[in-house]
Amino acid sequence: MPLNIQTEKQVRMLHRNHPTLRRRGQDGNAFRVTVRGVRALGDPTPVEYDVFIDTSNAPAYPPRAFVLSPTDDEIFHRNVFNAQSSEDRANGRSMCEICLGFTEDPDQWARIKRVASGHQAVMLLEFLDQLAFVLKNPAAEGAPARSEQER
Repeated sequence: MPLNIQTEKQVRMLHRNHPTLRRRGQDGNAFRVTVRGVRALGDPTPVEYDVFIDTSNAPAYPPRAFVLSPTDDEIFHRNVFNAQSSEDRANGRSMCEICLGFTEDPDQWARIKRVASGHQAVMLLEFLDQLAFVLKNPAAEGAPARSEQER
């Protein structure tokens, strides 16, 4: 069951912090948002990331986020996997999944759900805030999703 974001109050709360957020798909399992981040660790050049969010398994599991643009060969961010690494596809093309830390810290999504106290709009807001934080602050430690030297 997808996240249930229905009321006008919920939508206003989400748009206040993420004004470009739009629901995608007839089943309500997807969103699209533009998030400002940086190009890479050590390169603070601003980049606008057009992000597709799949909430089809939420709230049981964390949503998944994929970069629609820039293209794979224009991405240098350590937290964004190469398109070949992603099993999901949209419109016949590979997408680059964003590593948000939920695999490394499975309790993170549980904490978000606890903070939200069952309010699904708050869960999505917390997820979006985590997404924005990661795209502005590439991981300095741990195995990168992509090597910045590959380019």
